[in-house]
Amino acid sequence: MDADQNRPLSDKELREIVANLANNISDSDHESELDIEDSTDEESNHESIASEEDDLQSESENEESDALLIEEESEIFTAKDATVWSSSPLPTGRVRSTNILKGAVNKVILPPGKILEEPLDSFLLYMDDSIIADIVRFTNKEGNRVRESKPNLKWKDCDIIEMKAFFGLLITAGHLKQNHTSYEVLWSALYGPPIFRATMGLSRFKSIMRFMRFDDKESRNERRKRDKFAPFREIWNRLNKNFGKYYMPGKNLTVDEQLIPFRGRCPFIQYMPAKPDKYGMKEKKETKERKG
Repeated sequence: MDADQNRPLSDKELREIVANLANNISDSDHESELDIEDSTDEESNHESIASEEDDLQSESENEESDALLIEEESEIFTAKDATVWSSSPLPTGRVRSTNILKGAVNKVILPPGKILEEPLDSFLLYMDDSIIADIVRFTNKEGNRVRESKPNLKWKDCDIIEMKAFFGLLITAGHLKQNHTSYEVLWSALYGPPIFRATMGLSRFKSIMRFMRFDDKESRNERRKRDKFAPFREIWNRLNKNFGKYYMPGKNLTVDEQLIPFRGRCPFIQYMPAKPDKYGMKEKKETKERKG
């Protein structure tokens, strides 16, 4: 036995030993590679799951932060009927049924044979020729009265057509947002719109503006004792009558009051500091209590 152990190994035995060692080394390397791959796969799976959870958490945090930001920026108002209003815009989408008007709409009742073909027809439906004729009559009467006391004054009676042109220039100035622009600029050949110079001269416009009246000035003092709105009461009542006659409001209607800016001489000018124009005119409505 000792002799067998001390004898030298043959070439065949050496080759077998080397082959076994090589196989063992390759098997151990393969197992280590598999272990490494499994560990890397598990780590990558854990990392992907963690990243997905982080993404979901960040998205939820962003949504919550956006909602909190909208709540902080928007103001919530509650009406008397418990309706909640928000200053932030509603999300776009299908129109809610509560926002669809289903009631009767406003309409204009035209007289027989009357057709509204242009904006002037709508204006003359309420400011009819009879009202304009009375304004022309009162204006001519005032112009002739002043001319008798001042012979050097130049005044020529106007007619309905010229008065309509005068009203058209006033409306045009308001439409162009130049109602506070001086007349010299409006009639200027360099800066003013051509429609003003093409309609009438500046001196004629100023003359009509100066002598325009809406009532008979000779009887005004007597009427003013009963009504402070006497200089315009008659024309005002006739306009309101036409509004009630030809305009039929529908179910959905918003009513608001407006302070007309005015700083001239008037006995019923009101001062309201909260308005954009602090001084102006507003019709005063008187109500009478019914007695028992």
